[in-house]
Amino acid sequence: MNNLRIVLVEPDDVEGLYPFSLTHGAWDIRIGYFTLIQRWMRSLPQHRVHVQSTRSHILASSEFHTVTDEIAHGPVLLVTATFVASPQVMQHIVASCEGAVQPLHFAVGPSTAAVYIPSAGATLEETIETIDAIDGTNVETIQIAGHILTRLWQTFDLIDSGVTWDAEHLGSHRIDPTAAVAAHVVLDESNGP
Repeated sequence: MNNLRIVLVEPDDVEGLYPFSLTHGAWDIRIGYFTLIQRWMRSLPQHRVHVQSTRSHILASSEFHTVTDEIAHGPVLLVTATFVASPQVMQHIVASCEGAVQPLHFAVGPSTAAVYIPSAGATLEETIETIDAIDGTNVETIQIAGHILTRLWQTFDLIDSGVTWDAEHLGSHRIDPTAAVAAHVVLDESNGP
């Protein structure tokens, strides 16, 4: 499913991420080595990841692909930009979309994490109208593991998981041979990377 477009959509209540949200999109939150968008891009390199926000100044300064009308053609996976999950969960979501002909609703408990639309509307506005009609009672809902951030301080609870996911993804826990470790420094990986 290489033509699937993944769009990280910033929630309307992004102000809960203050003060970070003053100058950054929600997808720029870093938990571990990677930001949320970088983890999506690295976990699913065969798919293009886009961002969407109602805050035009954030989109104007974004280095990532922003949503244009072309995004609304074909299958679209709209993900809450504050959704934090392991690469395996991200890959599971995309695998669940393969071959699906009906919309899918992915939830973490009662909260929507993502919505898959197999054939989006002709315009972004029509696609959003389709999404607004999906509430989890009229389409199949798949419960997934993860967290949806509503406050910036919640990132501290996820650092251990983020570092572990990213170390597994990078494939190495070793110290770079060019790194210098000063005398009397102790590096302890007994509880993870």
